[in-house]
Amino acid sequence: MNIAGIIELVIMLPTGIAFLVLGMLLWKKQKISLIHDYHHSHV
Repeated sequence: MNIAGIIELVIMLPTGIAFLVLGMLLWKKQKISLIHDYHHSHV
């Protein structure tokens, strides 16, 4: 493994994890608001 590959991994891995965590949090929030909106518009 070359240095460029290691640097790429060091940069990409935390970025990927950060996006994954952010995506999960946003998705949970969206899912809750979607259920909430659905409930309000159908009651």
